Amino acid sequence: MKTYSCEKQDLYPIFLLDKENGLFLDVACGHPIDASNTYILEQKNWTGICIDIGDVEDLYSWSKIRKAKNFQSDATSEEFVNILRENIGDRIVDYLSLDVDVGGYAQKNLTHLTLRRVLEAGVRFRCATIEHESFKYGPKARDEMRQALIEKGYIMLFEGVTFPEGQEFEDWWVDPKEIDQRFLSIQAKNLNYNQAIEKLSGMRASISK
Repeated sequence: MKTYSCEKQDLYPIFLLDKENGLFLDVACGHPIDASNTYILEQKNWTGICIDIGDVEDLYSWSKIRKAKNFQSDATSEEFVNILRENIGDRIVDYLSLDVDVGGYAQKNLTHLTLRRVLEAGVRFRCATIEHESFKYGPKARDEMRQALIEKGYIMLFEGVTFPEGQEFEDWWVDPKEIDQRFLSIQAKNLNYNQAIEKLSGMRASISK
Protein backbone atom coordinates (compact mmCIF):
# COMPACT_ATOMS: atom_id res chain seq x y z
CA MET A 1 0.00 0.00 0.00
CA LYS A 2 1.28 3.47 -0.88
CA THR A 3 2.41 5.63 2.02
CA TYR A 4 3.08 9.35 2.13
CA SER A 5 4.43 9.50 5.69
CA CYS A 6 8.16 9.49 6.38
CA GLU A 7 7.84 6.48 8.70
CA LYS A 8 4.58 4.89 7.48
CA GLN A 9 2.46 6.44 10.23
CA ASP A 10 -0.45 6.91 7.80
CA LEU A 11 -0.77 3.13 7.49
CA TYR A 12 -1.27 2.74 11.25
CA PRO A 13 -4.92 3.92 11.38
CA ILE A 14 -5.66 2.24 8.05
CA PHE A 15 -4.68 -1.25 9.22
CA LEU A 16 -5.79 -0.77 12.82
CA LEU A 17 -9.23 0.75 12.26
CA ASP A 18 -10.08 -0.34 8.70
CA LYS A 19 -12.75 2.29 8.26
CA GLU A 20 -13.95 4.97 5.91
CA ASN A 21 -15.37 8.33 6.90
CA GLY A 22 -13.07 8.62 9.91
CA LEU A 23 -11.93 11.79 11.67
CA PHE A 24 -8.29 12.82 12.03
CA LEU A 25 -6.41 15.59 13.83
CA ASP A 26 -3.02 16.42 12.30
CA VAL A 27 -0.93 18.85 14.36
CA ALA A 28 2.11 20.34 12.63
CA CYS A 29 0.76 19.06 9.35
CA GLY A 30 3.28 20.74 7.04
CA HIS A 31 3.04 20.05 3.31
CA PRO A 32 -0.39 18.80 2.15
CA ILE A 33 1.09 15.66 0.53
CA ASP A 34 4.83 15.25 1.09
CA ALA A 35 5.58 13.57 4.44
CA SER A 36 1.89 13.87 5.36
CA ASN A 37 0.44 11.48 7.93
CA THR A 38 -3.13 12.19 6.82
CA TYR A 39 -3.24 12.78 3.05
CA ILE A 40 -3.92 9.10 2.35
CA LEU A 41 -6.81 9.13 4.83
CA GLU A 42 -8.61 11.74 2.76
CA GLN A 43 -8.46 9.29 -0.14
CA LYS A 44 -10.57 7.00 2.07
CA ASN A 45 -13.19 9.69 2.65
CA TRP A 46 -11.90 10.74 6.06
CA THR A 47 -12.31 14.32 7.19
CA GLY A 48 -10.12 16.19 9.59
CA ILE A 49 -8.54 19.20 11.19
CA CYS A 50 -4.98 20.18 10.24
CA ILE A 51 -2.98 22.75 12.19
CA ASP A 52 0.42 24.30 11.57
CA ILE A 53 2.24 27.36 12.84
CA GLY A 54 3.14 28.19 9.25
CA ASP A 55 0.76 29.57 6.64
CA VAL A 56 0.36 26.39 4.60
CA GLU A 57 -2.29 28.03 2.41
CA ASP A 58 0.17 30.65 1.28
CA LEU A 59 3.12 28.24 1.11
CA TYR A 60 1.45 25.29 -0.61
CA SER A 61 -2.02 26.38 -1.82
CA TRP A 62 -3.45 23.96 0.72
CA SER A 63 -7.13 24.29 -0.18
CA LYS A 64 -6.45 23.39 -3.82
CA ILE A 65 -4.99 20.03 -2.73
CA ARG A 66 -6.66 19.06 0.55
CA LYS A 67 -10.26 18.99 1.77
CA ALA A 68 -9.40 19.05 5.48
CA LYS A 69 -9.84 22.30 7.34
CA ASN A 70 -6.54 24.01 8.03
CA PHE A 71 -5.77 26.47 10.79
CA GLN A 72 -2.63 28.52 11.34
CA SER A 73 -1.91 28.43 15.06
CA ASP A 74 0.78 27.89 17.67
CA ALA A 75 -0.06 24.42 19.01
CA THR A 76 1.12 25.34 22.51
CA SER A 77 -1.30 28.30 22.77
CA GLU A 78 -4.74 28.92 24.21
CA GLU A 79 -5.93 29.77 20.70
CA PHE A 80 -5.10 26.18 19.70
CA VAL A 81 -7.25 24.84 22.55
CA ASN A 82 -10.17 26.96 21.37
CA ILE A 83 -9.78 25.72 17.78
CA LEU A 84 -9.99 22.13 19.00
CA ARG A 85 -13.01 22.76 21.19
CA GLU A 86 -14.88 24.59 18.43
CA ASN A 87 -14.09 22.14 15.61
CA ILE A 88 -13.99 18.76 17.34
CA GLY A 89 -16.29 19.22 20.29
CA ASP A 90 -17.35 15.92 21.83
CA ARG A 91 -16.50 13.77 18.78
CA ILE A 92 -13.86 11.06 19.18
CA VAL A 93 -10.85 11.56 16.90
CA ASP A 94 -10.06 8.32 15.10
CA TYR A 95 -6.42 9.20 14.45
CA LEU A 96 -4.26 11.84 16.12
CA SER A 97 -0.87 12.78 14.66
CA LEU A 98 1.44 14.85 16.89
CA ASP A 99 4.89 15.84 15.61
CA VAL A 100 5.73 19.36 16.72
CA ASP A 101 9.30 20.53 16.25
CA VAL A 102 11.25 23.76 16.16
CA GLY A 103 14.07 23.59 13.63
CA GLY A 104 17.10 25.70 12.85
CA TYR A 105 19.55 26.64 15.57
CA ALA A 106 16.94 26.28 18.35
CA GLN A 107 16.06 22.67 17.63
CA LYS A 108 13.61 21.24 20.14
CA ASN A 109 10.56 19.04 20.28
CA LEU A 110 7.37 20.69 21.54
CA THR A 111 5.06 17.70 21.25
CA HIS A 112 4.76 17.31 25.02
CA LEU A 113 3.54 20.90 25.37
CA THR A 114 1.10 20.35 22.50
CA LEU A 115 -0.22 17.15 24.09
CA ARG A 116 -1.01 19.09 27.26
CA ARG A 117 -3.16 21.45 25.19
CA VAL A 118 -4.86 18.59 23.34
CA LEU A 119 -5.85 17.01 26.66
CA GLU A 120 -6.88 20.40 28.05
CA ALA A 121 -9.27 20.73 25.11
CA GLY A 122 -10.87 17.42 26.10
CA VAL A 123 -9.91 15.63 22.88
CA ARG A 124 -10.12 11.84 22.92
CA PHE A 125 -8.78 9.54 20.24
CA ARG A 126 -8.88 5.92 19.12
CA CYS A 127 -5.26 5.79 17.97
CA ALA A 128 -2.31 8.16 17.76
CA THR A 129 1.28 8.44 16.64
CA ILE A 130 3.15 10.78 18.98
CA GLU A 131 6.74 11.72 18.26
CA HIS A 132 9.14 12.35 21.13
CA GLU A 133 12.57 11.82 19.55
CA SER A 134 14.01 10.65 22.86
CA PHE A 135 17.17 9.53 21.06
CA LYS A 136 17.86 13.22 20.44
CA TYR A 137 16.23 15.05 23.36
CA GLY A 138 16.30 12.48 26.17
CA PRO A 139 13.48 10.73 28.02
CA LYS A 140 11.96 13.55 30.12
CA ALA A 141 9.30 14.81 27.68
CA ARG A 142 8.61 11.27 26.46
CA ASP A 143 7.99 10.04 29.98
CA GLU A 144 5.77 13.02 30.79
CA MET A 145 3.57 12.24 27.78
CA ARG A 146 3.43 8.55 28.62
CA GLN A 147 2.33 9.24 32.18
CA ALA A 148 -0.36 11.72 31.09
CA LEU A 149 -1.85 9.34 28.52
CA ILE A 150 -1.69 6.23 30.71
CA GLU A 151 -3.59 8.17 33.39
CA LYS A 152 -6.29 8.82 30.76
CA GLY A 153 -6.63 5.10 30.02
CA TYR A 154 -4.57 4.90 26.83
CA ILE A 155 -1.96 2.23 26.18
CA MET A 156 1.01 1.98 23.86
CA LEU A 157 0.31 -0.63 21.21
CA PHE A 158 3.88 -0.06 20.06
CA GLU A 159 6.12 1.49 22.69
CA GLY A 160 9.35 3.13 21.60
CA VAL A 161 9.01 2.76 17.84
CA THR A 162 12.44 3.07 16.25
CA PHE A 163 14.10 3.88 12.98
CA PRO A 164 15.63 0.84 11.23
CA GLU A 165 18.98 1.96 12.68
CA GLY A 166 17.58 1.59 16.21
CA GLN A 167 16.94 5.15 17.43
CA GLU A 168 13.70 5.44 19.42
CA PHE A 169 11.59 8.34 18.15
CA GLU A 170 7.85 7.70 18.65
CA ASP A 171 5.06 5.89 20.52
CA TRP A 172 1.94 4.49 18.80
CA TRP A 173 -1.07 4.68 21.13
CA VAL A 174 -4.58 3.26 21.31
CA ASP A 175 -7.64 3.59 23.47
CA PRO A 176 -8.12 -0.12 24.25
CA LYS A 177 -11.87 0.35 24.64
CA GLU A 178 -12.20 1.81 21.13
CA ILE A 179 -10.40 -0.76 18.95
CA ASP A 180 -10.79 -4.40 17.96
CA GLN A 181 -9.45 -6.25 21.00
CA ARG A 182 -7.59 -8.74 18.84
CA PHE A 183 -4.99 -6.07 18.05
CA LEU A 184 -3.93 -5.97 21.70
CA SER A 185 -2.27 -9.35 21.15
CA ILE A 186 0.42 -7.71 18.97
CA GLN A 187 1.45 -5.13 21.58
CA ALA A 188 5.25 -4.76 21.51
CA LYS A 189 8.26 -2.61 22.43
CA ASN A 190 11.10 -1.22 20.34
CA LEU A 191 10.00 -2.42 16.94
CA ASN A 192 11.13 -0.36 14.00
CA TYR A 193 8.30 1.23 12.06
CA ASN A 194 8.49 -1.34 9.26
CA GLN A 195 8.09 -4.17 11.77
CA ALA A 196 5.17 -2.39 13.44
CA ILE A 197 3.34 -2.03 10.15
CA GLU A 198 4.05 -5.67 9.29
CA LYS A 199 2.43 -6.76 12.57
CA LEU A 200 -0.59 -4.54 11.93
CA SER A 201 -1.07 -5.64 8.34
CA GLY A 202 -0.69 -9.30 9.35
CA MET A 203 -3.34 -9.00 12.04
CA ARG A 204 -5.69 -7.12 9.71
CA ALA A 205 -5.27 -9.84 7.06
CA SER A 206 -5.96 -12.52 9.66
CA ILE A 207 -9.11 -10.76 10.86
CA SER A 208 -10.34 -10.20 7.31
CA LYS A 209 -10.15 -13.88 6.29
